Amino acid sequence: MSRDEFTKGKFFVNNKYKLAYLKLPKCACTSIASAIAELKTPDVKRPLWHHEEHNFDTVTTDYTSLSNYLTFTFVRNPFDRFTSFYKNWITDPPHDRVLRKFSKFGVYENMPFDECVKKITKIKDVRKLESHTIPIYYYLFHNGCLKVKYIGRMESINEDFEIISAACGIPGMLGEFNQSKRKDDFYTPSLKKKIREFYSIDFNLLGYDRNEYISSPSNSRTTPIAKIKSRFGI
Repeated sequence: MSRDEFTKGKFFVNNKYKLAYLKLPKCACTSIASAIAELKTPDVKRPLWHHEEHNFDTVTTDYTSLSNYLTFTFVRNPFDRFTSFYKNWITDPPHDRVLRKFSKFGVYENMPFDECVKKITKIKDVRKLESHTIPIYYYLFHNGCLKVKYIGRMESINEDFEIISAACGIPGMLGEFNQSKRKDDFYTPSLKKKIREFYSIDFNLLGYDRNEYISSPSNSRTTPIAKIKSRFGI
């Protein structure tokens, strides 16, 4: 299986507003998918899990079929994304699927954070990673082509959703979201170095500060993401 095949990613589609969301693990994907589903079924029960595909007009991996849609996704600071993976999938509570995937690499339930970083960042083949730890850029591109027209940030999710709402003619916001404000810095300088190296392309492509655990929303307007928005006239 090629890397492109492994990280195709699913688009959750609303036909009325010509909107298609590319799901990225550990980037508020459940909340965003729920907001898209509510455009079709306002009383849909939250949280809406990704396998409940009947709540969407279409769920597809074929981004080429969505040329007339506003395709978008949300990204997250790699430091914060990995910490969220650790807290939600290794410790609180641990998930058997993830532990089975990584057990051969020495990952185990409630393991110390520093040991988790060291074990996972040694894995060089993306096909051996669990989806929540795969670098974001693998999801964003296919054969060198960017699959979405708009990239928002978790750190400014409410402001970015206002832009999406306006672009698609959606009355009001799609929803209010909790912006990324995690303050418990798990990282020593040596662990930061490992994350910076493992997610080096994500840091460069998405414009996140390699020294900041949380990038402030105000910084997002001067990054490559802003250039991507400008490119599509959004």
